[in-house]
Amino acid sequence: MIMKSNKTKKHIVIVGGSGGIGYKLTKKLTSNNRLTIVTRKKEKFLNIKNKDINVVKFDVLDFSKISNLLENIIKYNGKIDSLIYCVGVQIVKPLRNFTIKEIKKIIDTNLISAMIFGKEMSSNRISDVNATFCAISSIAATEPEAAIIPYSVSKAGLETMIKGLSLENPTRKFIGVAPGWLNTEMTQSFSHIYDKKFKKKLQKKSPLGITTIDGVVGFIVKLILKKIKCANGKTIKLNKRLSK
Repeated sequence: MIMKSNKTKKHIVIVGGSGGIGYKLTKKLTSNNRLTIVTRKKEKFLNIKNKDINVVKFDVLDFSKISNLLENIIKYNGKIDSLIYCVGVQIVKPLRNFTIKEIKKIIDTNLISAMIFGKEMSSNRISDVNATFCAISSIAATEPEAAIIPYSVSKAGLETMIKGLSLENPTRKFIGVAPGWLNTEMTQSFSHIYDKKFKKKLQKKSPLGITTIDGVVGFIVKLILKKIKCANGKTIKLNKRLSK
């Protein structure tokens, strides 16, 4: 039997809860909210005993099961007030060296899956009429660089999707947050490219400091809790240091 959580609190879904941004969001939003964490790494949350927190193991590339996933989530925590899509994949190398499989993985993860979650969030069955859908984009969407073309294309598509969904859903809010370069698990895996020389060059371009995960997470929390105003369909660029 499913133990129902406290329905008087806001229900926030974090898709990609074990990643750099997603994991810190779970910590920030644990208090005073009903939280659903969608992740491939459920083991990171084994110590959670709070009945207002539901951890679900799921692969976002399993497109045909996303609708069923959300149906089961709302049975436990009620209709969704906010969904934050934090999943992202990046491969760094010239486009000529990409395989079709690698390009497809980036587009499917960063854009197609996000689009399906956005489609489901448009439904009165799944979300509150005043719900917020927030997707993590990137400065690369509008400022592409060499060796990350598929990633940049996927994020540009994501921002177009956000604009389109806002036109179809005037009461719900569809917004994006586009950080500059962040020191995350994803970027750390490309340390041969994002080395000391890269960071030093980036620092010179960012006199107020390089964007931090804590700063981005703090901004997202304020955004979805409506402490910061944002027009429907807008993606906010974050390319400088933010306070926590």
